[in-house]
Amino acid sequence: MDLKTVFTKTAKGVTQVNQKTQSLSKDLMKVLKVIDGKSTVDELADKADIASSAVEKLLTQLQKDGFAKVFEVRQDIPLTDFGGDDDFDFTTPTKRAAPAGGVSFGPSPHRKDASDDQVARAAPAPQAAAKVDEAALAAQRAATRAAEHAA
Repeated sequence: MDLKTVFTKTAKGVTQVNQKTQSLSKDLMKVLKVIDGKSTVDELADKADIASSAVEKLLTQLQKDGFAKVFEVRQDIPLTDFGGDDDFDFTTPTKRAAPAGGVSFGPSPHRKDASDDQVARAAPAPQAAAKVDEAALAAQRAATRAAEHAA
């Protein structure tokens, strides 16, 4: 077993942790509890505070009994080699490529222009503006009368 192997619990394993349906040894249960689908065998050994070789044997047993399964085997990828020609330098501004097919952004060519009727309905009604002015004048007159009566 590779120390870079990542294990995950099966449905049976999750049930065992939550409900303890079967009796497992203390070490098997400890390893089963720390399996999270992210940690490698080495990391599981650290979390369970058990030697890596013992964890490998316990994981093999859990896998055999159907409580755990291999999720992935991680490979060491060098951090300095990005594959050669790919240049991820975004500090130099470059001209943006035109959209494919000559598509541009703007109003839809399928959109109809507004008719005069629609424009007229969208404009504020002159009567509404007059009513607002009348209401403001009436309020002003009432305030003036109240001030005269108070004096």
